[in-house]
Amino acid sequence: TKRESWVTKGILGLLFTFNISESDQLFFVYRQRLGNKIPYSVEYTFLPFAYVPNAQSYNFAKESLYDCFNDNNIIVDHTVQTIDLVKIFKPQSDILQQPDGSASFKRVNTVYDIHNRVVEYTLSYSLADKFKFVFD
Repeated sequence: TKRESWVTKGILGLLFTFNISESDQLFFVYRQRLGNKIPYSVEYTFLPFAYVPNAQSYNFAKESLYDCFNDNNIIVDHTVQTIDLVKIFKPQSDILQQPDGSASFKRVNTVYDIHNRVVEYTLSYSLADKFKFVFD
């Protein structure tokens, strides 16, 4: 089906991003950010399980992902981020309680360690009317 095709392409893209094989596992963290109890952002974070084998023991609602990195001797070196203005549709529109086609900032954050390995890949959608970007 169309959805299965999209999921397969997404998984293959992550395998390529992390330079791992199909038999390797990824740890997934889902976060919905709220402001005054109103959703303004949703984040999907993927980590190679081989780098953070104890990731399941963390409560990422209360603990930092970077504490997990530190506990696994991962030293972050740099990140590459892109931001695009996009329209959101289900499931993101439902999660953010917005109509389909609403404006959103789509951010892709790829985090590298000192060995130039990708240790985190995060895709997030944030309500465009809740953020202000300034470039000087």
